[in-house]
Amino acid sequence: MVLLAVLACSGGTATVPSTDAPSTGDTGPHTREERVHAELVASGFTVGTGYAAELDPGPCCGWESCYLFNPDNRYFGWYLPKAPGQTTGNPLPDGRGRNLAWRLRPDEAVIAVGRTPPPSAYFSFRSYIHDRLERTGREWLFFNLGDSLNQFVAGTGPGGPFDADIVVVSVADAATERRVREALLRAGVPEEQINVDVIAADELILGLHEEADTIRLQGRTARFEDPDAGEAWMADPPFTVFRATPVEQATFDPLVPPPLRPRGSGWSEKDDWGAAAGTLELAIRTRYADYRMTPLNTVITDSGDDCPPGCNRDTFFGVSLHFLLPQDKDAFVMVYGVNHERTGKSVYANFSVVEVEHLSASVAVRSDEMVGSARDYVPDHAKADDLYAWKLARDCHGEAHCSEVPWDCPGFPSLGQGAVAWRAYTDAITGTGPSTDELVVDRAALFTRPVEP
Repeated sequence: MVLLAVLACSGGTATVPSTDAPSTGDTGPHTREERVHAELVASGFTVGTGYAAELDPGPCCGWESCYLFNPDNRYFGWYLPKAPGQTTGNPLPDGRGRNLAWRLRPDEAVIAVGRTPPPSAYFSFRSYIHDRLERTGREWLFFNLGDSLNQFVAGTGPGGPFDADIVVVSVADAATERRVREALLRAGVPEEQINVDVIAADELILGLHEEADTIRLQGRTARFEDPDAGEAWMADPPFTVFRATPVEQATFDPLVPPPLRPRGSGWSEKDDWGAAAGTLELAIRTRYADYRMTPLNTVITDSGDDCPPGCNRDTFFGVSLHFLLPQDKDAFVMVYGVNHERTGKSVYANFSVVEVEHLSASVAVRSDEMVGSARDYVPDHAKADDLYAWKLARDCHGEAHCSEVPWDCPGFPSLGQGAVAWRAYTDAITGTGPSTDELVVDRAALFTRPVEP
């Protein structure tokens, strides 16, 4: 059985800012947000105001599923009010009339005005189908709606892409997109800061009725250079989010989504690091020759233009075959391969341990933490620091480059199944996920003591 990746988390706990419309005072709007609000109203939109907040999966072990969130990422999302006249409810309410997932009339737009995260290894924005009405009820889907808006492709203010002004417009209708863009330009937003997230109408059931799909926009970031600055940003993501609904509804003119960015930059890790990875594997086998080694083959889930539910296209995602990690404290899983950040194939990579039944993730080890771990096995190899080898065990006995897998959620018991999940975020040359064909694919193996005759 192959683990399907559903990389999303629900909920969201954060300090909720005021959700009233920006006040313009007696002398007209002054802030960028106030100017945008005023121009949208002047352009014939009814404007509702929402906000951004961190999505904290918290103690998800009480949920039906933990949805395989990446424990090494920080997530945030847009909370929106209902559309004017909307009577159908939206999922994931905040208790103050805003929702993390929302229905969208075909001619509406969602406009987020704010600033990108402070310097980090990676950030992105991406809209998803949240759920859909099926025969058995509403089913959570988390299908992404196109390429991610990450630091390599985002249009921002001076000094970007980090800690820079940005506007993200999620919209399905061509006429609405034009009207919103014109309003933003009149409000003083430079053209280069306007990023259009096309909501692909042919992939969705749009509308405010019960049968309509719900949508969410979710951002993520990882490994802040200044942890304090990162914590401050996540505590109150600096975005004001507007829901713009045309007062007069016109004939729907769907926008055509841009073509997906192709994977593959033309050079392969295999040329310079393939042999080194083979040398590392041989050294590991030799070190543990008195163990029974069971390879846990890696299943690639995003080798084409599409990727599975919940994933981002700017990420390589692979998952190992399932394994049991028994009570025997000498048993361990070895995770090893090429450090894709060191080779330049990704800006940031990690692996985590996944409990298969509950889709909870634990232990995450980042690419910057992997450096030096392969020297435990190939100390004199010229490319040792571009490789990694990391143990997963119930008891590491104080050993370096080893992480202990919990017995309880988000870990798993002796008879529970686990898996290793790898992610490698963004080839800087293409602005999307690295091509599997150009990677030395990560590996894992279970090592157990042979049973005595």
